[in-house]
This record gives sequence, C-alpha cells and structure tokens, in this order.
Amino acid sequence: MSSTPPETRPRPTAAAPSVRAERGWWTLVAVVGVASLGLQLWLTLTSGEPALGTRLVRLVSFFTISTNVLVALLAVLVATGRHPDDRHGTAPVWWRALRLGAPVCIVVVGVVYHLRLADLVELTPLGAVADAGLHSVVPVLALVGWVWFTPRGLADARAALLALVYPVLWAVWTFTRGAGDGWYPYPFVDVGVVGVDGAVRGVVGVTVLLAVLLTAAMLVDRALGRRRAR
Repeated sequence: MSSTPPETRPRPTAAAPSVRAERGWWTLVAVVGVASLGLQLWLTLTSGEPALGTRLVRLVSFFTISTNVLVALLAVLVATGRHPDDRHGTAPVWWRALRLGAPVCIVVVGVVYHLRLADLVELTPLGAVADAGLHSVVPVLALVGWVWFTPRGLADARAALLALVYPVLWAVWTFTRGAGDGWYPYPFVDVGVVGVDGAVRGVVGVTVLLAVLLTAAMLVDRALGRRRAR
C-alpha cells in the first residue's frame, strides 16, 4: 500500500452560478456601465468651463464616477473571464474585495443620490441619460449580479476591510483637494457649506453605512451559499 498522502485540492466555492449565466449578466453590466461613463465623459469634455484639466479632475473626484469605474472593471473582468479563479476557494483577497465592495458601494451611490442629491441639479436630456445609468441602472444591475450571478463564499472580513480602504482614500482625496481650491463634489462634504464638523460627519456617516452594508453582505453571502447548496 502506498504511503503517499492523497492529493489535496482546493475546496470548491459553494453553489456557484453557471459560467455562461454569470458572464452574460456581467456583460450587460459592463455595456451599460461603460456606455454611461463614456457619455458622461463626453459631456464633460464638451461642457466648456472651467478648464479641461479641472473638469476632468473634478469628474473623477465624484464617488459616483470612481465607483462606476470599479463596477465596470469588475464587470469587464467577469464578462471576459480574465480574473482570478473564484470558484475553488483560491481567490486572492483583492479580488474578493472588488467582488464584494464594488456592488455594495454602487448601491450606496444610488441610495444616497436618490435620497439627498437628485433634486439639486438640472440636467440636459443627454445628461439625464448618463445620470440614470450611473445612479439608477448600474446600481440595480450590479446588485442583481452580486445576488444571483456571483459565486458564494467570497465575502469575508478581510475582503470587507480591504473594500473599506477605497472610501477612506476617497475621503482623504476629497478633503485634501478641497482644501486647495475650495471645490467639493457633494454638498454634505463641502466644508464651505456645512463646515469642517459637518463635512466630517457626512463622510463618517457614509463610511459607517458602507461598513454596515458590507457586514450585512457577508451574512447574506453565507445565507445564500447555504440555500444554493441544498
């Protein structure tokens, strides 16, 4: 009898959706996300004032835009299959953080926008199309994609903590840049409007909301994994 220990293989991720269904859905997310971002970029390039460089920096300073970029990146990688293996328990933490954090952050984008920001801007017809894509359609598609077309078992504490680094870095960038030229992307973080204390409370509030939703997502991930495994 051979004394060679049996080969150990990575444990499969619980109840993964079919590759075809997963790629198909995230292809839809990628198309809508890239199209919405492209339209918003074109509107920014053709808007005239202020200077082009300033317009572009301000565009990417919106949490909405950077989060939609992350969702689009996630969607393209899943749609094309060019991502780490996440079906056998071997996915690196950065990938698990992206698969968890991008959908959660974009849901927060949609919720905060519709509760606090939607009535503050007047939009052109094309601007309204881009706005709907970035703040409404992509959040819904990404949420459905995470619930129904994402392998379970990827959401854990390490991934959630790493996902929180993104909004913290965004807050640091927002306050650092705002201190230089006085421009802030949202009124609830605008030091000139709500003061330093109010701006800090705004950022802390959003960060706490993200932390709560990331924790909830971990619990949902486990529950869905058990349900699919039955």
